[in-house]
Amino acid sequence: MNLFIASYRFEKPVMTLYRATIPFFLILLVAVLIITYWPWLSLALIE
Repeated sequence: MNLFIASYRFEKPVMTLYRATIPFFLILLVAVLIITYWPWLSLALIE
């Protein structure tokens, strides 16, 4: 929904904004995979 609102507000095509967000989604995906498969990385901060 935010992409559609930003598209309207900044008068840019939705696909242009979508392509601009792909690197951020990839960074978030890598972070989730790291936390999922190596949970001691995030649990080490608790101690």
